[in-house]
Order: sequence, then structure tokens, then C-alpha cells
Amino acid sequence: VPLPQVTPFIPSYESALAIIDLVTAVLLFGRVNRRGSRGMLALGCGYLFCAALIVLHALSFPGVFSKNGLLGVNDQTTAWLYLFWHAGFPLFVIAYGLLPEPYRYSVYLQNQTGKAIAFTSAGVVAIVAILLWLSTAGHDFLPKIIDGGNYALLVTTGASPTALGLSALALFALWRRPRKTAIDL
Repeated sequence: VPLPQVTPFIPSYESALAIIDLVTAVLLFGRVNRRGSRGMLALGCGYLFCAALIVLHALSFPGVFSKNGLLGVNDQTTAWLYLFWHAGFPLFVIAYGLLPEPYRYSVYLQNQTGKAIAFTSAGVVAIVAILLWLSTAGHDFLPKIIDGGNYALLVTTGASPTALGLSALALFALWRRPRKTAIDL
């Protein structure tokens, strides 16, 4: 028996997620300002990336703000934005794991923190804009990953295993760090 549809669930849930990710990004950018850590900059950009994609995902979700969603979406936009969101964040965690240890500071980051945060944030916004374009106007370049209510295409196209593999690589990148910090946990 299908459960009743609760339309306000998606915007309320994803609004909370976006706020949490933005606050986390600001806190991590604050650590960059204090410690000059490239890894913290990468992680802060990862949370900024997630927050932006969460907002776009909520706006594109069918039935929330309009019958088909906003942003000129098609039947694959919301699914691809979700996949970009969940496959993209592990890439930032991998970057965090591979960048120099927290006790090695970047002199440039210590002296030009604001510029570094601004440039990397602009890069994140550009990446998100490209992914939005790809999932809307450029949807012909992407394979179909959901067919009606059939989600099996997520697995057979390799989309879901790729996101899972990136998450496993992110865990490995954190695990291999010789000196663990509380944020690594």
C-alpha cells in the first residue's frame, strides 16, 4: 500500500540539509583562515558544493514547487542532480585526504585566505552551474538513469556503483592518513 504523499517533506528536509552544509562550510573556511590548511579548504568547498546541489535538487523535485519542478527540468534532472551531489562530495573528501597533513601550512593561505576562499568558491559555483546545465539542457549527453518508477537503471548504467566506489575511495583516503584528526573520523 503506497503511503500518502507529503509534499512539504522534501523542501523542509533539504532546507535543513542546505543550512547545515553551509554552516559547516563556513566553519571549515574559518579553519582555513586560522590554520592555512589546504585540506580544510577542499573540505569546505565540498560542503559548499553539497549545499548548492541540495538547493537545486529541491527546486527541481517534481511536485514540490510545480508539477514538473522548476529550472526547466526534464524527467532525469532531479535524479542526475542527486547523483552529482552524492558522487561529487567524495571527490572533495578524497582531495582532503590527499592534500598535505594538517600540520603543514600553506603560506599563501595564511596571507591570502580571503582570495583563496573566494576563488575556490567561485570554482565550486562554476562546477555546480555546469552540472545544472548538463542535467537540464545537456541531458542528451547523459544516459537515462530512471525510467518511471524503475530505479534499476541506476545500477545497470554504472551510476550508482560509481558513487559507491567514490565513497569507498574517500574512506580509504581518510584511513591512509598517518596522523588522524577529529575531523577525519
